[in-house]
Amino acid sequence: MTELPTPAGTTAAFGIEINLLGQIVGQVYDADFNVHAALWSHEALTLLPGIAGGTLLGTPRPFLWQNGVTTPLPMLPAATTGSASGINDRRQIVGETGNVAVLWQNGTAIDLNSRIAPSDPLQPYVYLRKASRLNNLGQIVASGSDSHSSDPDQWYVLTPVN
Repeated sequence: MTELPTPAGTTAAFGIEINLLGQIVGQVYDADFNVHAALWSHEALTLLPGIAGGTLLGTPRPFLWQNGVTTPLPMLPAATTGSASGINDRRQIVGETGNVAVLWQNGTAIDLNSRIAPSDPLQPYVYLRKASRLNNLGQIVASGSDSHSSDPDQWYVLTPVN
């Protein structure tokens, strides 16, 4: 077991994801409870510059951070905030904008609610609010609500069909 280092004066830190190289991404909260994106690599911590836990340039916005470059992801129409939360090897990204589950593919934001097949028995009742993870098969884990349920937060697996 290895303890992940945290900067002096921080109030909390936690890892969210780990890759095959053992690199961990997560968040660090400073003394004022501002959240900063963090990368632990070979037991060294790097606070990612210009990025704060899904915040880009002071506004909660989805982004892709790659090779030291931060690229904003497009938002759905009328959305003012959002976040990205998962990426696969095909460079598909999932998250949410304006409380709507989103898939970013080829530089385009796609409302996942619009991709539920009309023949799916859940289609008339489910509203997807956030996509959290996806795999290399394109399967997506998302949360939302079902008008037939009193539980405000349901989880779903979305599987692409061709």
